[in-house]
Amino acid sequence: MRVVASLASLALVGCSGLTGGGSVSADFFVDDCPPGTDRNLDDYGYEADWLATERYAGVVIIQIMEYRVRIEETDSVAVRVGLDELIEAGTLQYADGETRIVLTDPSTPLTLPLSFGEGRANATISLFQTCPNFPTLHATSGTLTITDFDLAVDAEDTGIDEHVAGSLTATVARSDDLMTAAGLVTSDFDFEPPKRPTISFK
Repeated sequence: MRVVASLASLALVGCSGLTGGGSVSADFFVDDCPPGTDRNLDDYGYEADWLATERYAGVVIIQIMEYRVRIEETDSVAVRVGLDELIEAGTLQYADGETRIVLTDPSTPLTLPLSFGEGRANATISLFQTCPNFPTLHATSGTLTITDFDLAVDAEDTGIDEHVAGSLTATVARSDDLMTAAGLVTSDFDFEPPKRPTISFK
């Protein structure tokens, strides 16, 4: 049985044709967007108009986007999850004749630490619309919790009976010499990934 997160935005997302929803909010410690920016960082948050996954070799990226446009034209959160590492660790497993990747124990949420460096989970928030002079902040610490996870093994089958749900809380910072904490970001997501073109580096 799928675990359904308690999200106010659970419903059809706008006119995108997606089933599910997601939200992002943040408390920024310093509003360092330059004067004249149309939208500041006070009381920051949005309901996602577009949620999707991208697949690379052994990795899935969960995208929680304010608008269904190019990444460089909207604010968004991206969460990278290393599938191979989690399968090797036994927290994810193959199912249905090795055609699906699912939680090994679906009754227990999978909790992963977020890190800036190498790790099983990383996250960024991009502010290309709100604060284009300082667009991307990286999670330096925090937690990703996955409550439901069902992906096709073959990336060609993205969007076929897939489902991803969870939440994250992350301290974020700009990637510079100091890596000073710049804010606290929270996000919830519960959606069925849409069919996407396959990206291959072979």
